[in-house]
Amino acid sequence: MKYQLPLLVLLLLGISFHQANAQEGKVKTTFFKQRPFGKYFISDYYAPIVNLSSGFALNNDEYNINLSRDQNYLFLTEPLLGAEIPIYLRQGEKSSFALSFPISFYTILDILEERTAPILNTDYRVGGFEMNYLHHLSQGPIKNFGIKLIPIFHESTHLGDEITIMRRRDSFPTARINPSYESFELAFLVNDAHSKVERNHSLKLGSRFLFKPKKGWYVVSASEADSASILPSKRGFEPYLQYQFQDPIGFLASKDVMLVVSLEARLRVRYGYPIYERNPAGGLIEIPNEEAFQPSFNLLAGWRFTNQNELRRLGIYFRAYSGVNPHGQFRNLPKYQFFGFSFVYEN
Repeated sequence: MKYQLPLLVLLLLGISFHQANAQEGKVKTTFFKQRPFGKYFISDYYAPIVNLSSGFALNNDEYNINLSRDQNYLFLTEPLLGAEIPIYLRQGEKSSFALSFPISFYTILDILEERTAPILNTDYRVGGFEMNYLHHLSQGPIKNFGIKLIPIFHESTHLGDEITIMRRRDSFPTARINPSYESFELAFLVNDAHSKVERNHSLKLGSRFLFKPKKGWYVVSASEADSASILPSKRGFEPYLQYQFQDPIGFLASKDVMLVVSLEARLRVRYGYPIYERNPAGGLIEIPNEEAFQPSFNLLAGWRFTNQNELRRLGIYFRAYSGVNPHGQFRNLPKYQFFGFSFVYEN
């Protein structure tokens, strides 16, 4: 009930934006066609795009299935398979409106582990639908502004089977926790690139809000953890700020590729259940951990193809992340670093 009133107001605003387009001279309505505006920034960890990242990530006893590897970093692979299924698109001279259906699957794999090369975790994300609105301005440094609204968004996660077996075998007090929640998301955008091949600075400010803050971000089963000792989460939102720069004319660009730099700063909720480390003398050490907001940063910098053939929208980027571990149950781990390369294909 807490968020229903603002959600209703936002939906009514979306309808009014839609109706305003009917007053424009040239309006084009299509179905099942990708919108050319309001696209996700490639640094957005929840973007429904295709992204294959491989690189070195900080090692941790909670997901290191091979104890003979005591190095600080593991080579991990993070494949993201996502898409925006277009539903409705209405474009006018001054404003545009679109409805789509975002869906994605985000997996992290310990691909070089010798015995099983295990899946560590998979995140499943589905948006009920997504509304995007863009309005063009006639002059000034701000060329346009936009609004993104996802009225209902569901995420659930699945810890890898090999990791669950390892944690049970080694008597981790918490074998598995199920991060699963429903939220809505609201974001404001300025200077959208609008699929144009031109130098542009874009900025987006937004947040996700839990529908049921009392339930929190995760649930605990008594058969898989000491549920009495794990407190439910209390922080019901995650704000973020994103920036994306593209440059097709600078010295780092060419006629076929443009430079793209994308950064996300997200105030993530670090989940508040205990952290476990292995004791060299045997057994486990439990480290108390309280839920908290923690800044987390995701950076991609590289090149996107701009020619008109099938390579268009494909990019190759250097990627670096620092902050809370962003994967499923491991979001209680306050220190996670990843650096490597990403191959990204945008819808």
